[in-house]
Amino acid sequence: FIEDALVEALATSEFSNIRFSTTLLDFQQQDDHIICRLLDNKTKEEYSIVCDYMVAADGAHSQIREELNIPMHGVPT
Repeated sequence: FIEDALVEALATSEFSNIRFSTTLLDFQQQDDHIICRLLDNKTKEEYSIVCDYMVAADGAHSQIREELNIPMHGVPT
């Protein structure tokens, strides 16, 4: 339910880019941007993007949260 609402809201924004069937291979946080190396799971193409922000919506066992040493509060479901 929440995913549908988020996708709908972000799809109309000129400031967001939503990617499905995509794996984050790694990322490098710079002073004023982030470089993300991605894998398109359908075509197996690897590519990089540069962004100002990155939203970690990868669940309770977040690779991104762990790499940034951000603690999780609460009990994962």
